[in-house]
Amino acid sequence: MTRRIVPTWLLVIAIFLIVEFAGCSSHEASLDTLTKPVVTSPTPTPTVDPRITDIERIRVGMEAPDFSLTDQNGKTVGLSSYRGRKYVVLVFYRGGFCGICIDQLGKLKSLLSDKEKQNVQIVGLSIDSREDTQGTIIVMSKYDGKSDFPLIEDRNHAVIDRYGLFNPEEYKPGIPYPAVYILNKEGVITHRFIDPKTYHRATNDEIRAALKEAGAL
Repeated sequence: MTRRIVPTWLLVIAIFLIVEFAGCSSHEASLDTLTKPVVTSPTPTPTVDPRITDIERIRVGMEAPDFSLTDQNGKTVGLSSYRGRKYVVLVFYRGGFCGICIDQLGKLKSLLSDKEKQNVQIVGLSIDSREDTQGTIIVMSKYDGKSDFPLIEDRNHAVIDRYGLFNPEEYKPGIPYPAVYILNKEGVITHRFIDPKTYHRATNDEIRAALKEAGAL
């Protein structure tokens, strides 16, 4: 049987075509890799701590965030319950352990006359327990006036956090920066007093001046 001999020139052409085809495929694969869109996982939304301090969060001209909590007598007090009826002096205080706070609360007993109380409501708020708050009222008895305004228990400091008053430097979580907000009958803040240094409190004269300016007195 006679073998066919493949011409050398034909072998050369065949080898050339094989090499060229392989090179093109490799080049196309490389281009495909470069031009293929990169798929990345979405960046997770960072979790925001609701206790972030932001004393500018609730400002003059804004509607005061509502809340419904119990007072020293176990009675539920809702901030919105005063809307349409009374102006509100909303006082955030550090707690019964704070002498400056006790002095402020004690002096607030004589802030308003009986007639003025028909148009203005004082509301105090802290993280103190009911037992602690009742102790605070006993200490307040040395001041003139009646302890006839509610002291609200914000035990989990949810309201304090919402108002941006969380003080991270306090020894106990939730103790707020001292603050006073004056609300009109629509629940809108007309004045505010905030002390990040914790040793100054709005005086009765300052609060009365703000109430007069708001049209409450």
